[in-house]
Parts: sequence; structure tokens; C-alpha cells
Amino acid sequence: MDSTSQLARDFAQRLRDVISESTQLGYTPANFEKMLDEQGAVNLAKKLVKSGEIQTGLKAVANLKRKDLAVESIMIESKFKSLFSADELKAAAWRLEQV
Repeated sequence: MDSTSQLARDFAQRLRDVISESTQLGYTPANFEKMLDEQGAVNLAKKLVKSGEIQTGLKAVANLKRKDLAVESIMIESKFKSLFSADELKAAAWRLEQV
């Protein structure tokens, strides 16, 4: 097993942990969880940051004062940065600034 696929699995697990934590805080990202199951964590994250719109999930965690729970925040964590291109990381940071 190569380190990239292990890292992608770790990223997926981190997103699932965030779903649990968000749910405990009163926000249940059901659509996000469904998309995660269908598309996979890395593909989903890339798709979300390429989107021109700020998703309701990002707004929801920002309203909870927990931007650290956003996919974008997790993407730019040093552990996971290598899964994404420089443009994707820049887009993630930009989106966090917008909320």
C-alpha cells in the first residue's frame, strides 16, 4: 500500500470524524455524508473547492464558530496538503476567508 492511498484513507476518516463532531454540535451534514460515500473524500473535496458557490455546510460550521470542521480547513492541514494541488489549496483558503 502506498503512502498516498493511506493518506487519502486518513483524510476520509478525518472527514467522517468531523461529521460526527458537527452532528454533536447540532449540525447534521447528511448531504455531505452521502456525497462522501458516493465520490470519495479527495474527489469530493476537490469538487467542492472548484465550485463557485460557498456551500451551506461551510456556512453552517462558520456560524458555529468552528471553521476547523470545514473540509477546506482539513485540506490545508499540513498532513493532508500533498493530496491537493496548489490551486486547490488556494481555493480552500479563499473560501474560508469568505465566511
